[in-house]
Amino acid sequence: KGGASKSDYLSTGRSLEQSRQWTQAIDTYLGARAPPGAEGNSSGLSEIVELWERAINVARANVPNRHVEVTLEVSRRLVDVKRDEAAADVLFEIGRHEEAVNVCLAAQAYEKAKSLAQGNATLKKKVNDAYVNRLVDNEDTTELVDIGRAEVAMDVAAKRGDWEKVWDVATKMRLNPTVVGKYVLQHVDEVSSRFCCYCCFACGMSII
Repeated sequence: KGGASKSDYLSTGRSLEQSRQWTQAIDTYLGARAPPGAEGNSSGLSEIVELWERAINVARANVPNRHVEVTLEVSRRLVDVKRDEAAADVLFEIGRHEEAVNVCLAAQAYEKAKSLAQGNATLKKKVNDAYVNRLVDNEDTTELVDIGRAEVAMDVAAKRGDWEKVWDVATKMRLNPTVVGKYVLQHVDEVSSRFCCYCCFACGMSII
């Protein structure tokens, strides 16, 4: 329906519900489309989302064999308009827990992902690993330390040659000498490698 408003869809849908034409009511609500370019909390989008959610509610209550189908369609639309957390919620409701978590991870909505993963050790590990990987990619050593991943933070700092940060973390976290020793050896190897390169360069210059 070109140019139809929320009230138009709602009026038609309610009339169909009253006459117990549940499938037609669902299709009417799903007929509402997001305005072009609408994303997130943009004006006009919330009203459309309410219609999609009504389609889910009608399916759940009256056409259970369409509940999953309708929910999956609505979740896809919600992702398309950057309503990722809402998409995750509706997926979680129908038992698609891993898919719900995956939606959050794709949107980097880690706090939401963590809340949905509670009570599921596998999903909880998946969320934690994804969050740590993002911190590593961003070289966010401070946050890594804050979440108890000091050694990972030290690995990141050592990789970029920030040995001051490595020793700072080791001191603050009072790490086991065995752990610290690993980084001492890495640092010695790096310094030795640089020294060898310097020697080779110097010898080459003297020969010239």
